[in-house]
Amino acid sequence: MIPMRAWIFQDPQQKKKLGEDKCPWSVGWIDPDGNRKSKRIGSKSNADKFRRKIEGQLAAGTYETQRQKAWAEFRKEYETKIVDKMESGTREAYLQALQHFERLVKPQRVAAIKTQTIDDFIAKRRVECGRKKNSTVSPATVNKELRHLKAALNIAVDWGYLSKPPKFRMLREPGKLPRYVTAEHFATIYQACDVAK
Repeated sequence: MIPMRAWIFQDPQQKKKLGEDKCPWSVGWIDPDGNRKSKRIGSKSNADKFRRKIEGQLAAGTYETQRQKAWAEFRKEYETKIVDKMESGTREAYLQALQHFERLVKPQRVAAIKTQTIDDFIAKRRVECGRKKNSTVSPATVNKELRHLKAALNIAVDWGYLSKPPKFRMLREPGKLPRYVTAEHFATIYQACDVAK
C-alpha cells in the first residue's frame, strides 16, 4: 500500500548555492498512482501548510492527479481506442468535429480546456461560411459538433487528463417553418377530390 504522506525539504544543490536561510522549501509526496511528486513553495511555514493540505487530500481520497496530456496525444489515443470502433458515418462526424475544434482554438494541453475554450470555439465556428452561398454554419451543425466534443472530453475526464468537463452552451436552433400549399396547387387538389382514392 502506498503511504498517504507528504514531506517538506530543501533541495541540496540550491541549499549549497543559496545558503540555508535563502533556499526555498519544497513539498514532496507520492500520488495515488505511485508517482513521486514535488512542488517548490518558498517559506517553510507555507510549505508546511501545503504539505498538510496534500496529506489531507491523499488521506481523504480527494487528490486529483494532474496528468499533463498533450492534445495531439489525447486525440490519437481517443481515435484509436474509441472513434475507430464507430460506424463510418459517425466516425467521420467525430473526426470533423475534432478537426474544426483543433483548427479554431489550437488546444495544446487537455487540462487547459475550459468552458471559455468551448465558448471561443462556438464564437469562431458559427461565423464561418456555410454550404449555401452567403450563409454561415447552421446552429444545428455547431450543436452536432459540440455533442461530439462533449463526448470526447468526457472520455478525457474518465482517463484522468481533465479534472472536470467544461460547460457546453448549445445554440438555439430555429424551428422549421411549415410548408404552405399555394392557391394554384390547392385549387388543383380541390378539383381532383372526386377522383382521389
